[in-house]
Amino acid sequence: MKKIRLGILGAGRIVARVMADMHRLKHVEITAIAARDLSRAQETAERYHIPHAYGSCLTLAQSPEVDLVYIATPHPFHAEQTMLMMRHGKHVICEKPMAISHHEGQQMIDCAKGNGVFLMEVMWTRFLPCVQELVRMIREGVIGEVRNISANSAGSAGRLTRLTAFRSGAGRRCAAGSGHISADAEYAAVGQ
Repeated sequence: MKKIRLGILGAGRIVARVMADMHRLKHVEITAIAARDLSRAQETAERYHIPHAYGSCLTLAQSPEVDLVYIATPHPFHAEQTMLMMRHGKHVICEKPMAISHHEGQQMIDCAKGNGVFLMEVMWTRFLPCVQELVRMIREGVIGEVRNISANSAGSAGRLTRLTAFRSGAGRRCAAGSGHISADAEYAAVGQ
């Protein structure tokens, strides 16, 4: 099987947290990383043995070394950056929340369809066996017609300003709550 060449957009804390797992993937080769600050991309590339470092989103989008891009930037930039990648023929997995509004999400989906590329929000819970079983049960009508979904989240936001900086499209619902939005979308997709 041919390895998928993965490019990473962003060099922040989330990248450091997921890098060890990404290196374990047998069919994925991390080939490039890009950040607004080229020196930061270069430092991250050196630390994780990534062959190419770029100082712009556009350069990553244009790179012939990349098939799939992992978007790991602040969420107000997800829609614009994701669509740029897809317009350049890149498949995208985007950190949650993928979009900060329904309108943005729909634009991203339309862009993926229009460019014939794969788009997915990085929502690992979707692949849990219990979630897959629930989706199967809904599809097969085992539990009857689902009329309402109710979900709760609890936890401390601590000092995470991304959860409280509402001007940048943030908020508790946008971070931890994005799982509930994703579950709602999964149900809607099942119903179609």
